[in-house]
Amino acid sequence: MDKFLIGCVFLGLLQQCQSPQKAQDLSSSTVAPSVEVEVEESKPLPTTPRMLRRSMYEHGEMLWIYGTKGESRTFAGMYQKLGELLAQNQRSRLSIRVLPDSAVQEEDLEKHSLILVGTYRNNQKMGELSANLPFKLGIDSIILAEKTYSLADRIWNMRRHPNPHNPYLGLSLITSAQDSVVLSYLETIYSQENNRFQRNPWDYELLGSGERLVMGYLSHSPENPWEYQAQSHWDYLNKGLLNSKSQHFTFIQHGAIDPLEQQRIKEGAELAYLSLSKTLGVARAHQKFPVHVFESVEAKGLEIGNTDQAHVEFDKNRVCLVAHKAFPYVNTAPLTQMLIREEWGQAKSDFLEQGLANLFSEPWKDSGVKYWGKKLFMAGAIPPLKELFSAPGREDSQLMRACISALWTLFLKEQVWEGKISKSNFLNWELQGDQVERLEKDWLAYLGKLPEVEVPKTPKVAELNLAFKGFNFAHEGYNIYDGYLSQKAANSLNRMSNLGANSIAIVPYTGTGSINKPSEFGISNFAGGENDESVIMSAHFAQEEGMSTLLKPQIWVRGAWPGDLRMQSQEDWDQFFENYKKWILHYALLAELYEIEVFCIGVELKYTTLEQGEKWRDLIQDIRQVYSGPLVYAANWGEEFEGISFWDELDYVGIDFYYPLGKSNQISSNELRKNLEKELKKVEQVSKTYNKPVLLTEIGFRSIEAPWQMPHEYAGSKSSKVQDQALCYEVVLASLQEQPWCKGIFWWKWPSYIAFTQPQDRGYSPIGKPAEKVVEKWFKNATP
Repeated sequence: MDKFLIGCVFLGLLQQCQSPQKAQDLSSSTVAPSVEVEVEESKPLPTTPRMLRRSMYEHGEMLWIYGTKGESRTFAGMYQKLGELLAQNQRSRLSIRVLPDSAVQEEDLEKHSLILVGTYRNNQKMGELSANLPFKLGIDSIILAEKTYSLADRIWNMRRHPNPHNPYLGLSLITSAQDSVVLSYLETIYSQENNRFQRNPWDYELLGSGERLVMGYLSHSPENPWEYQAQSHWDYLNKGLLNSKSQHFTFIQHGAIDPLEQQRIKEGAELAYLSLSKTLGVARAHQKFPVHVFESVEAKGLEIGNTDQAHVEFDKNRVCLVAHKAFPYVNTAPLTQMLIREEWGQAKSDFLEQGLANLFSEPWKDSGVKYWGKKLFMAGAIPPLKELFSAPGREDSQLMRACISALWTLFLKEQVWEGKISKSNFLNWELQGDQVERLEKDWLAYLGKLPEVEVPKTPKVAELNLAFKGFNFAHEGYNIYDGYLSQKAANSLNRMSNLGANSIAIVPYTGTGSINKPSEFGISNFAGGENDESVIMSAHFAQEEGMSTLLKPQIWVRGAWPGDLRMQSQEDWDQFFENYKKWILHYALLAELYEIEVFCIGVELKYTTLEQGEKWRDLIQDIRQVYSGPLVYAANWGEEFEGISFWDELDYVGIDFYYPLGKSNQISSNELRKNLEKELKKVEQVSKTYNKPVLLTEIGFRSIEAPWQMPHEYAGSKSSKVQDQALCYEVVLASLQEQPWCKGIFWWKWPSYIAFTQPQDRGYSPIGKPAEKVVEKWFKNATP
């Protein structure tokens, strides 16, 4: 859960992870207030947590209200101290007043966002303010959807709901049957300066022993906002866990797991144990810790807040794994690391401990680690030793570190420890300053002598005969239950497939706020984000539908467009490409391991491509050391696309096609087609010049009036007009049938959950609009 909470710091930035030119507008719907409030037409009532959060910070004032009745008098000083500490930590963004319940006036409730802390018995405002909430709060329990949940030794956290006294502002509530339990929880999440205040995405949750027992989202639809919805409620209190055993492990099964996948987990665990036992020299009858096995990463994330394929929790003495056919490799490294700690103890070097664990985990076990390590070495992806042995940051690839750590363990065994890993060497070894230079030299020599790995030749144009018909698949939910790894995403892809689509582009984002100075690019790793497991699951869902995948990592720039990135010196450019290479090679390795069909090396980075072409040529060669499939770059329409000099290094020419196709508000299909074909000739010319097929890596039109005018821009004041969107789809798909140089189209965009699109919204998605029928007609009956 800690990893989940930490990752949510990035949630606000990632929720907008799309080009500013293509961002969705917030809903302008209103919700009936629970008290008499004069509604301003220009300011809709909040119907989503994001709108409430924005309103809270725009208003800028909050009340922290704690109880003083009964035994709370004993704890009042502690509540006050925590509130004041939170106020101090939030002072740059929010003014928080700390008040006892006895001092709160009616006008205070109307003018502030509120956070109530304490118990129902001792905080008099809880009873008053919870009357209009979608649950009934009592002294030692709550009732939600006609089910009673005990609050003994548990926390009920209602993250956000409209304030009954002022629905433009929010109400949060944190309670339990005991003040001591509330205070312990508050100290954990709010007392530190980097606390994740109001960042947890759940609307409500019931916590016990550090685990989520119940959680859910209220409805955020304009028709019934802030009401309980059964389809977004999860209850793990009565989960009926099944236990099974192998020779050395006890497995606790969460959910309906495929017996074949369960068996594969057991076999993988036993193989890891046998391999490690030869190294450690132990042979126990049975291990002391349980292995929790989940049916999917979605189920694992919903229950324990962690969507890693596998992870270890030493403090809870457990290992958690996912048993799902989307993961061809059984990641037993966390299990092996637990065994190492249990048998030998904790090593001084975390990197070395992880390396020994990874050495016996697929796909790095046996000689495989040398194969993959050599690929990374040839790509220039092995960091200096000091970086490897420092604590990993958000920009570090855990995938690469797993491979490199295993290879480092082999290096020590073969070059330093005379062919044997002893307990003493393992536990006590650490990187000393005076060792770095000598070990770095020996390490690089070791890597250089590893068996050579053949780099596949670039496919010939004639061999690239796939016709890609699909969409950019957008991770719109930013919650576990509606993002890339969810069943809702599988349902969404099924609907797309039924239209005749045979491909998707998966778009994991990173972010930066700097356009003129190099910054490191983080790799998403929080539950509910575009993490590796999310990418893998969406690619698997696509494969299940008979669809191929284009992996298309992209940079989101806060307040700007990726094409604005432009360094001011060659030194900064060099650093930019070093940072970019570190980031993009992570996804190249992911694409290679999971056999993703096509890889996109960049998206709309105009100045980088036009001014640093040779840097891109070098980068492409490094990427080819890792990824063996065809490569494409997604250039922005116009100057960038027409001016790139390194198309000859790639397998496809890629364009994000947003050329304006008309100036008037009304246009005939013939005129629209004529204008389109004029722009397509520019694309055809580049294709002929470099003798490369073309992928329209993006093309899209909002469902607004005259979307052909500036397809890439915000909707602005334009009204919804779904027929204009459909006209654009019809003309584009009809025209592309006559273009043999075009090998595929990826429309912008299709959401990870169907309900994201409303029939009369002004977004790019065609779901439920006439454009969807146009797609079905052409995708099923013609090949672009």
